[in-house]
Amino acid sequence: MDTEIDRAARLAIVPVLVRHLVETANRRYVGQSEEDIRRLLASRATLWPRSHPTADPAPSAVAQTTAYLKEWARETGAYVRVTITDQRGALVASTDPHTPYLNAEQEWWQEAFKEGRGGAYVSTLRHDRTLNEYVFDVAV
Repeated sequence: MDTEIDRAARLAIVPVLVRHLVETANRRYVGQSEEDIRRLLASRATLWPRSHPTADPAPSAVAQTTAYLKEWARETGAYVRVTITDQRGALVASTDPHTPYLNAEQEWWQEAFKEGRGGAYVSTLRHDRTLNEYVFDVAV
């Protein structure tokens, strides 16, 4: 478990492309009121299924990051889904096009974010119906 947490933590802090997307996503909240942020997130959540990078043939930073995440997951051989969010739990990139845009209510996100202090979370083993396999979540 410690090895997987370390591997996920390195993914979160090392690649410039991943880090840049998260920092850019976080900047959109600067100077915004809570109400403005809620409206922004709700609006983007509505648009997310249509604007997902797999629907956009033009290369973008999100599409490049998604490709990087897919390759990273394939090389590790242990990850079936990799998701990157910003400080509000909004999706930045994911290897799974079905990942919801808003994740702040998810247990894995709350435990990993730890109210801005950061932490690690490993869920209990559960059955994933989509994959028809048993999986657990690792979040940092």
